[in-house]
Amino acid sequence: MSLKNISGSLCFRGQRIFLHNASGWFGSVPLEASGDFGIHPEEGEFHLMCQVPGVEVNALMRTFKMKPLLFPLAGSVTALFNCQGPLDTPVFVGTGMVSRTFSYLQTDTTASVASEALATSKEAGALAAFDRVPFSYVSANFTFNTDNCVADLYGIRACLVDGGEIRGAGNAWICPEGEEDETAIDVNFSGSLAFDNIVLRYIPSYYHQMPLKLGVLNGETKLSGSLLRPRFDIKWTAPTAEGSFSDARGDIIISHDFITVNSASAAFDLYTRVQTSYPDDFHHKKEFNIPRAIPFTIDGVELDLRMRGFEFFSLVSAYTMDSPRPLHLKVAGRIKFQGKVLKPIGNITEQNLEMTRQNVQMLDKGIVDSLVGEVSISGLKLNQLMLAPQLSGLLRVSPKCIKVMHKILSYKNGFNCELLWIY
Repeated sequence: MSLKNISGSLCFRGQRIFLHNASGWFGSVPLEASGDFGIHPEEGEFHLMCQVPGVEVNALMRTFKMKPLLFPLAGSVTALFNCQGPLDTPVFVGTGMVSRTFSYLQTDTTASVASEALATSKEAGALAAFDRVPFSYVSANFTFNTDNCVADLYGIRACLVDGGEIRGAGNAWICPEGEEDETAIDVNFSGSLAFDNIVLRYIPSYYHQMPLKLGVLNGETKLSGSLLRPRFDIKWTAPTAEGSFSDARGDIIISHDFITVNSASAAFDLYTRVQTSYPDDFHHKKEFNIPRAIPFTIDGVELDLRMRGFEFFSLVSAYTMDSPRPLHLKVAGRIKFQGKVLKPIGNITEQNLEMTRQNVQMLDKGIVDSLVGEVSISGLKLNQLMLAPQLSGLLRVSPKCIKVMHKILSYKNGFNCELLWIY
């Protein structure tokens, strides 16, 4: 990529060149600069003040030949920085932030959930968006050394439209080698966010389906790994959570191969591990902002949930003439599940999976991918009603149905039975 459409005033003085109101384009990035630089091959240095009036974030990434992220971005960026140091290895020091004007947004940018979130939240103050989450402010200070290609990031600050603020600092090795090097990224974030408001952007009926509220989440996140396979280690607490989520806390790990969730409160303990994989050509794609579903494929799920009077439903009479009649549904017991995603019956021979006869029976010829595995439930109670003292069997979940086969219920008197349930 080279500079083009350059204009400005030049003044030659000895072995120095002075620039005044110089402007041009570096790929899709508009540049303005003033200052001077030496032309001596060994002692020459840059002393330039540069400005980027505004550039669409995806156009910026394309200009620097960056790979698209897992989730889409939307918004425009402005920057003010100094270019200083030797001619062959200058250092850039400055500040970048999301722009308050949209005049630089590219008209040929493909629509995405991020651009839709930005458009629908402009009146609320949105200036940028990451996936479905809009931001009202994002800024960061940076130092980029072209000698070692290390970017130091500090003073990172982001404000969410839905409530909350995130701050951070760290460094990243931005070069082709950093795409695979596991030590390329080391960035730490901390802050808070309004969890319930964000969930509403993904599940519009959340408040009606899930009356339980987590409220504001406080958390710390460590971002590490390679540029193409970053790892997120998140620790969170929910000091304002209500009901069974009161005093909830936990940690989340998001990596290229798996996602794990550990969380707990006085009413429950949850451990979940999801095995994931990505298409072979995903990180080689050049397209930005292309609408797509979850970029990874789920290969397996492991779940262990213990509940101790977990209240999942509460209802109070809404009629003012009636005396309040509260209805509380609380669950106790333990649920364990471990399964894999299996392909339709016609493709089973192509998989290196050791499947039992029951696993094969759980799959119907021609269906879509199904999550199949062993499930066990013990001591399951709804309020004072015992639903399943001991239950085990095979569970299959697909977009078409939920099927439980060879479910065995064991009661204290020794009575056992097998059932087939399809939902």
